[in-house]
Amino acid sequence: MRPFLLIGLVLINFLISHAQHSLVFIEQDSPAAWAMQAFKQGQKNLSCLLLTSVRGQSTANESSAVSSVALDYYSISCRLSQKESVAVPEALRFLFTTGVPAWRARMHLELAHYFFEEKRWQDALEHFRAGGISHLTNEEIAASQFGQAYALFSLKRYAEALPFFNSIRQLGNSPFQHAALYYTGLLYLSETKWGQAEKCFQPLASHPLYGRLAVFHLGQLLVKKGDLPAAVSYLEENRSLYTDSLYPSIPFKQLLGHAYYVQEDFQRALPLLTSYATLSKGLDRQEQYELSFTQLRVGQLDEAINGFTTLLGVKDSLANYAMFQLAESRLRQGDRVGAKNAFFYSSLNNQHQLLKSLSHFLYGKLSYELGNFDEASRVFELYNKENTSSPYLEESRELLFSSLAASANFRRAMEVLEQVKQPSALVARSLPMVRYGRAVELIYDGELSLARQLLLQALKEQPGKALQPLLHFWLGETCYRQKDFVDAVFQFSKYLSMGGPTAGEASRIHAFYNIGYAYYELNQFKLALPYFEKVSYGSVAGNTSLEQDARLRVADCQYMLKQYKLAKTGYQRIVDLEVAASPYALFQLAAVAGVTNANEKINLLRQLLAKYPTGEYVAEANMALADTYMAEERFIDAIPVLERLLSDATTEAQPVALLKLGVTYYNINENEKALQQFQQLIEKYPSSPEASDALEELKSVYVELGLTTEYATYLKKQGFAVSVQLEDSLQYIAAAQLYDENDFDKAVPAFVKYLEQFPKGGYWAAASFLLGTCYQQQQLWVEALSKFEQIIQNTQGRYLKEAILAAARISFFEQKNYSAAANYYLQFLNTGVTEADRLEAYRGLLRSNYHQKNWSEASRYGDSLVLLKEKTAEDQALQALVAAKFQIEVGKDLVAFQHLQRVFQFNKAGLAAEARYEMAASYYRQQQFRSAEQYAFETINRSGSYAFWVTKAYLLLGDIYTAQKDLFNAKATYQSVLENAVDPQLQKEAEEKLARIENNKSGN
Repeated sequence: MRPFLLIGLVLINFLISHAQHSLVFIEQDSPAAWAMQAFKQGQKNLSCLLLTSVRGQSTANESSAVSSVALDYYSISCRLSQKESVAVPEALRFLFTTGVPAWRARMHLELAHYFFEEKRWQDALEHFRAGGISHLTNEEIAASQFGQAYALFSLKRYAEALPFFNSIRQLGNSPFQHAALYYTGLLYLSETKWGQAEKCFQPLASHPLYGRLAVFHLGQLLVKKGDLPAAVSYLEENRSLYTDSLYPSIPFKQLLGHAYYVQEDFQRALPLLTSYATLSKGLDRQEQYELSFTQLRVGQLDEAINGFTTLLGVKDSLANYAMFQLAESRLRQGDRVGAKNAFFYSSLNNQHQLLKSLSHFLYGKLSYELGNFDEASRVFELYNKENTSSPYLEESRELLFSSLAASANFRRAMEVLEQVKQPSALVARSLPMVRYGRAVELIYDGELSLARQLLLQALKEQPGKALQPLLHFWLGETCYRQKDFVDAVFQFSKYLSMGGPTAGEASRIHAFYNIGYAYYELNQFKLALPYFEKVSYGSVAGNTSLEQDARLRVADCQYMLKQYKLAKTGYQRIVDLEVAASPYALFQLAAVAGVTNANEKINLLRQLLAKYPTGEYVAEANMALADTYMAEERFIDAIPVLERLLSDATTEAQPVALLKLGVTYYNINENEKALQQFQQLIEKYPSSPEASDALEELKSVYVELGLTTEYATYLKKQGFAVSVQLEDSLQYIAAAQLYDENDFDKAVPAFVKYLEQFPKGGYWAAASFLLGTCYQQQQLWVEALSKFEQIIQNTQGRYLKEAILAAARISFFEQKNYSAAANYYLQFLNTGVTEADRLEAYRGLLRSNYHQKNWSEASRYGDSLVLLKEKTAEDQALQALVAAKFQIEVGKDLVAFQHLQRVFQFNKAGLAAEARYEMAASYYRQQQFRSAEQYAFETINRSGSYAFWVTKAYLLLGDIYTAQKDLFNAKATYQSVLENAVDPQLQKEAEEKLARIENNKSGN
């Protein structure tokens, strides 16, 4: 409102200069008279010159004191009018020395006028008030009142100014009436008294001085009242008044542009708002937002982005809206990454709940469209939780489902599916693929029944032609692992009949191989044979381990079909290749030879033992060699072979070897030695099948030696002839019968009662073991473990091995006590005698040490595990993983890479997720950030069902960005983990890394 000061000054100058009246008599023709006359006529420059000359002369006529006062007054007033600041103290001296009220009043008025022009509003106001109105003309009184009103207005003391303006505007003949009317209107406008303001501005609309201003404010009033059509029409009608650069032409552009903006007529609003921005000294935040929003709507995206960006530094609602519109601008520009990031920050900081919710949804949707499926999954998980009544909820659930499916998080996708009320066609089409993906994961995780159920369900949902054969392939794989070999053959055959497409591990070669094995397990060797023969990747046979095994099974089938000549040729081919299967092939060659020529068999077995002295078939070869010698009645030759077997404490053939060695000594009439072997067998392996045979052989030896009394004594000593009390026997049998009927709730108290009554009873070990088993069935793990531990501590008999294994399984699977599990599995390894026992022992030791991060021990036991025939793909994957981790631990990342690549060959589920992460982490340690980022994203996108490793990969991404000084993306990544991670430990890690970035930024 400062531009209107000139109007007030002009009016006041005019009235004061024409309102002077004579206070004294001065000669009309004197220079003083001329000077005062010039002053009254407004010729102040001339008046000042004349007065200076008069005061510089000492004339005779200048004798009157009153004339001197008059000359002082006019002289000071003249100098004040010329803005000479030195005149102010003279004026104050004049007031101090002059006692005439009229002169004092007039000097106050002159000072008020001076201060008014100098915009010293408080000083002007004080002198206007000090001058009073007693000695002023009506015109001067009006000027004084207006001066006071304007000074109060300028001091923002509006409540005091309003009565003055109201008083002046009601004076019909006042020259200040229009000015007062205008300022009154402004004050009413500021108080939102629009009706009263309109009454003030309306009469001024055609006024030559105030018309432009009044029209502008009348347009403002229409906009404020929301009558936009009328406002636009009125302003457009008067637009020709505002074509210059004078006030209010520039704000007029903003006003009309704002009206069009509110009407969403952005094409008309833009040139007005742009012109206003160009001509004005600067835009306030609201004006900048309107301009940027208009630019966005008409497609001036670069300008809109620049404008919205300037509004982001302040934490207010306008900044929140600006962030959202910035995101939309970038989206329209095609910068979906920039738009996604802007929506992300809008969703974090927006105080407007609806805008926050929409930002959250669009952030997730863009993440999905950009292929950041894991990120999209986490966003929609949180969105669905926080926006249960959102109109976008159903779409969000479907996008969550699709994101989870695309990020291979099939497990969670299946859970979300249950929340989708009416699946869209897209979701329906994705369903079979999701069930298929989850089923494959379950197969690798060993949950075969559920995997089979999902695959069958997927087949019912009309999967695409490309997916159907794969469903049959994995159904075949599931059936095979469940030992449902008949259905396995059916499913694999169905896969082959549909063309047998290759997808990962699904291939025609694997189908042939698996059908062959299914028939092989069914002892249908004739049917198995042609399928094994079809397993070939190329023209050169035996170039892969799969083909080598198939060639071996071909020979096995031929052997079982008594096609010995063909079998011999097949085995010999494998022997000549000198591959891992060669020892087995050589062993089988000996078996083929033994059909017709025992000596050839013996030679081949001895060749096997010489060529592979530490191979896995050493025990079998020695046993076969001993059997052949015994069959040929070459007992002396059999003895050193059997003793070699017994010298290896780890072999499962110890009981058999002892029995056969005893029989051998018996056959060469060395009865004392025979007796020793049979007794050793009975004492060391009392629960083995061979122990029963040994008892009979022992009896024969004792009888032959005439030592029947000693035989009875020996039996009593071993517990075989000790009578069990009838009550003991009956009570145990009653409890055991309940156990056999699976009535564990009743069996438990029955066994407890038996053990309390017969703490040293004949069935103590059996009762303790079965009681522990009952506790297992009731999932009372502590009680079960206690019973098994009692057996381990107190017996070396029949139930020892089973008790150790049960204790190991409880410790590992149920109590997650991996240290205790490792100890039990080690005991089991030392007591187990079969290959199946060693398989479980090594597997348990590998996994227990894996969970304890004992990479060296885990790697050692894993190496032993993969040497066994019955190892699984899962075993080989875990062995490769722990071997890699051991190499990483000792600083050999390059060697670790080779092991990690092997993990992917054997596993597509959790272990593969961990291996991908380790690849990324290894590259990160080597500062190969591009490769590290690639594998981190591969972990995220291909391991969705394994949230721990996905979250670890995100944390690693943040570390990679930090190392590359990309703190914006690092901070956003850590923030995302902090808000979305499920694991509290990983959340804490993200929080600490975020804090570290903030501390570094602040220089702490």
